[in-house]
Amino acid sequence: NLNGQLRWEYPKGTDFNHVTDDELRTVQDMLNARPRVVLDGATPSETLDELITTVALTS
Repeated sequence: NLNGQLRWEYPKGTDFNHVTDDELRTVQDMLNARPRVVLDGATPSETLDELITTVALTS
């Protein structure tokens, strides 16, 4: 699950004062690129892109 993936990257007790924005962005991108069963195999990034396109076309 997502919490387990985050803990793998950042074990309990991680001092986020020493984690750079670039490092966080890399992990964020990695997690958002993983397919999800709840999204029928789509990634969160793909789902967001589709939603943005749909909203833009209906506005």
